[in-house]
Amino acid sequence: MSLEIQKSFIGAILINPNAFYETEGVVSAKMLESRLETIYSRLAEWYSQGKEIDFPLFVKDLNSYTKENYTLSDLMEFRSYSKSQNAIEYATAIKNQFEKGLAQSYLENALIDLEEKTPLETFTSLESQYKELEKSEDSQNSHISASYVEAMDRIHNAKENKGLSGVDSGFADFNKLNGGFQATDQIILAARPGMGKTSLAANYILNAAKKNHPVLFFSLEMSKTQIFHLLCAIETGISTDKMRSGELNDCEVQRITKAMEDINELPIFIYDNVISLDQIILKSRLEKRKHGIQLMVLDYLQLVSSTKKNQPRHEMISEVSRRLKLLAGPGDCNWCNLVLSQLNRSVESRGDKRPMISDLRESGAIEQDADMIKMLYREGYYTGQESQTELLILKNRHGRVATLIRDFKNRKFIESTQRHY
Repeated sequence: MSLEIQKSFIGAILINPNAFYETEGVVSAKMLESRLETIYSRLAEWYSQGKEIDFPLFVKDLNSYTKENYTLSDLMEFRSYSKSQNAIEYATAIKNQFEKGLAQSYLENALIDLEEKTPLETFTSLESQYKELEKSEDSQNSHISASYVEAMDRIHNAKENKGLSGVDSGFADFNKLNGGFQATDQIILAARPGMGKTSLAANYILNAAKKNHPVLFFSLEMSKTQIFHLLCAIETGISTDKMRSGELNDCEVQRITKAMEDINELPIFIYDNVISLDQIILKSRLEKRKHGIQLMVLDYLQLVSSTKKNQPRHEMISEVSRRLKLLAGPGDCNWCNLVLSQLNRSVESRGDKRPMISDLRESGAIEQDADMIKMLYREGYYTGQESQTELLILKNRHGRVATLIRDFKNRKFIESTQRHY
């Protein structure tokens, strides 16, 4: 039955070139039996060149293109029992049959994998295969019009919100520079220890969540309780040291209680026990479906582990970076990744300790995958004197680079009136 439908489909597009164009986004050559796949591929080539199908010439072309032996009677047979008006029905049936076959193959392979892999690894592999199938289907519509609505929406949003077209960062200068956190972007936030990169990420999380943008936070260093204390410190101005020691007066306790109640109502979702790349991807897709996450924050990149054994360090970081970038893409979670990263110690040996892109650990792949690279520098960290923090935008795929100035106190970053562009 399946082969008969495929032959009828080939007959339909032989009769009428319009039937080919109408079904081009439904059927691809790989969905057809090998001999029919060749015919379809050559038809696509002829139609793309504006050629009319002359059957004897087309048979000659087929036989010069492949070792198979095609005859004029083969084509006449396809044509004889096909109706061009049924082409879309044939195409839909072929597509459904092909996807059912793929699903069966995926499930059979998964049962085999379970003998060697963990259930989580097997499920992650299955989901990845499904996502690839989804992306393959979406990519059939390659015309620029497929992006028209989203492009116009971003322009209108930017106009109506004074330049803000993405997730609100809470900082007017950054929103003006980049339109906020943009879907599909991968932004790297890097600094030496003690500069406040986790605190800045927490500021972003709070600011976005307060504007009703759901945020997902993977913390590979801090526990959920520590993160809650950090968020509370940003809100109240009361240090986490005082919270841990309990040296609080009644007024401070009331402020902390109110802040925690407010934070508890925000759309912030935290995982502090997920370290493998497969787990991160699995949880990300789950939370995207459940809560419509718009910003994902990962602290930090070098702590993520790969499932591949004995993999060289630089290859592992490359894989993590690339798969996170794909995760943020339009065919998957369609959100912004804010990925925290370490810097090499070499920055400490220089006279000018402002970080550079080359200071990123395993920097090659990280730099390549990043749409933006931001780094923190505070001179007072080295001199012991109070100073402002510089937020260095060293790479920006969508616009200009800049240096933004921040005041930093009790884990809270505040946009300074002194701005450098």
